Amino acid sequence: MDQVRIGRFIAELRKERGLTQKQLAEQLGISDKTVSKWECGRKWFSLESAFCFFWGF
Repeated sequence: MDQVRIGRFIAELRKERGLTQKQLAEQLGISDKTVSKWECGRKWFSLESAFCFFWGF
């Protein structure tokens, strides 16, 4: 899976949960600009952040 497809998947999950990029960023302790870069496929995310996002920790 390439970064762009993963970014789209992250955006889809975020929207399904009714979160803005800023809200997701606050929950993960990162900036909303980082979330934006993930969703555009311009930046890779850490395993810890992915785990927290996908499993709700």
